[in-house]
Formats: sequence, C-alpha cells, structure tokens
Amino acid sequence: MKLSNLCLLTLGLASAIPAHAVFRCVDDKGVTHYGDTMPPQCAKKEVSEISSGGALVRKIDAQLTPEQIKFREAEKTKRTENLRLVAEQKQRDLALLGTYGSEREFTSSRGRDIAQLDGRIKTLQNRTIEIDASIQKHTAEMEFYKAGQSKSAKSVKPREAPQQLINDLARANNDRAALDTEIAQTDAEKKTIGDRYDEEKARWKRLKEGLAVGTVLDAEGNISVTPNGERRPATPLTPATAPAHASSPATAPTAAAVKALTKK
Repeated sequence: MKLSNLCLLTLGLASAIPAHAVFRCVDDKGVTHYGDTMPPQCAKKEVSEISSGGALVRKIDAQLTPEQIKFREAEKTKRTENLRLVAEQKQRDLALLGTYGSEREFTSSRGRDIAQLDGRIKTLQNRTIEIDASIQKHTAEMEFYKAGQSKSAKSVKPREAPQQLINDLARANNDRAALDTEIAQTDAEKKTIGDRYDEEKARWKRLKEGLAVGTVLDAEGNISVTPNGERRPATPLTPATAPAHASSPATAPTAAAVKALTKK
C-alpha cells in the first residue's frame, strides 16, 4: 500500500513538469513556471535550464535593475582602482626592499640627501651677504642724492639720483627677496625629505615584519586594500548603503628609492 502511494506521488510530480520543458523559474508568489522557451513570468527572475531528464544544465541570472547595474559598475570601477593602487604600492615596496638592507642604511642615505640641501642653503646664505652689501652701498648713494636735494638752494636745480642707480637698487632688493624665498623652500624640502625617509623606514620595517608586498595602508597605518584588491574592513555592501572609500595618497619615494625603480 505504501509502495503504491509512493509511486502515485512520483507520477503526480512528474506530470506537473511538461515533457519538453527546458526553462524553469519561480515567481514572486512561489509558483514554478516551465517552458520550452523562456516563460514570460521568468523575464526578471533567475532561470534554470534543465534537460529533458530533469538535470540542471545551467543557471541564468535574473535581469538586473538599473540601480543594480549602476552599483555593479561602481564596484567594478572601485576594484580596478584598488588593483591600480596595489600595483603601484608593490612597485614601491620592491624598490624599498631592493634598496635598503638595514635601518642604518636609511640613516646614511638620509644624511647624504640632507647634506646636499644644507650645502645649497649655505651657498644661498653667502650670496645674501654679497647682495646685502650691494644694497647697503646703493642705499648710501641714494641717501647722498636725497641729502643734496634737501640742501640745494631754490634757485639751483637739485641733483636727482641716476636711473641706473635706482634700477640697481631695485634689482638688488628683488634678488634678496628671491634668495629668502629659495632658502625657505629649501628648508621646507629638508623637512619633506626627512618625513619621507621616516615613512619609508616605517614601511620597510613592516614589510620585514611580514606585511605582504603591495598592501595599501590608510593614514592611520591600518590595512586599506589587500594585495588581491579587496577593501578592508570587509563590510557587506548594498546599492543603497555602499559607502565611499577614500584612497590613501601615495607617498613619493626618496631619491634612493627612485634610483632603484629606474634601474629595473
């Protein structure tokens, strides 16, 4: 009796599927639809293509909404950008590892770069001494003409300073201002180079401690993008709640690291 009931149930299920059905989907109400061609009810649903024996051949993804398409394209763009950041970081990491073998080498290289800038500043400062002397000389000459004008009798035309003297004094003052600017810029460059060496040394140490080459870090030193291009933290994203990720700006390599890159 039980065997007969089982056979009847099996026959009933088989009869529910059309003999030549190859497409199958389930609508919003839970009703299953079959058809030799794509059933109209399956237009926006996930569709299974099945063989005449009922075996799954393949699955066809549901048609995406405009919002889903936009979100998927945005995610693709983000991943492309992540992989670009990883590739650039990997190149810098390999340059660091190929350039420095110890922390002492960072100190030596930094000292050489800073010494060059100190030499430039010294040259500029010597030049300012020369220009200051020139300004002092031209100013004294200008004072001579001004004093002569104040003492001249009204009937005598006062002597005016030569145009060449006026031009020379103006040029000397401009040169002095330019030197001040260049000295300030060189001082700023020294600080920038020092900061770069500090950042590269810290990065080098983390690589030596096991950080994977190509890993992108954020401003706080936390992992932002893994070498496979995935963002961290791995928060589930939806089209409505997907957050915008800010990329950490790449730090420009020091002179030694640039030299290693150009050799490759």
